[in-house]
Amino acid sequence: MDQLQITPQLMDAFVKGDAKAFATFYNLHNAALCTFATGLVEIKEDGEDIVKDSFVKLWMKHSDLETPDNVKAFLYITTRNSCLNFLRYQQIKHLHHREEISYHLSNEHVGIDLQRTDQEKLLEIRLQVEKLSPRQKEVFHMSFYEGLQDEIIATLLNISVNTVVRHRGWALHNIRSLIASN
Repeated sequence: MDQLQITPQLMDAFVKGDAKAFATFYNLHNAALCTFATGLVEIKEDGEDIVKDSFVKLWMKHSDLETPDNVKAFLYITTRNSCLNFLRYQQIKHLHHREEISYHLSNEHVGIDLQRTDQEKLLEIRLQVEKLSPRQKEVFHMSFYEGLQDEIIATLLNISVNTVVRHRGWALHNIRSLIASN
């Protein structure tokens, strides 16, 4: 189905809030929008969630759109803007996690020299992370670098949330000990 198959009657029904007309636009654009969004955010599920939100926004604005081209443009612009906002949020979240790592392993916890730069601290942390057990390293990376919640990590690794918390605690303890002994 392409834009030429959208009849004036279908467009009129869409503007009036007809659910079947909305479903036609959904069927017409959903797959391409998911591919577009996933290309921007790189994770299929996140792209699909963004596209779902774009269709919700389309439904809320249906009476403002007069042509099939307006609908398509609205969907792509909304999806693109939501993807950019998502990426900005992920970047901020990533920076927050880096600061959190730095805090947990900061001077007050392990006596790291105040004159060292944050980059040096992060490099030393990365070096110490490599010395952790495989599971501790995996949990540490997923928790602090990827910013995943304990429940998600537990599901992905097929372990309990308590085990995730213990592995993260052991990882932090081991990193602190390794840094303090250097």
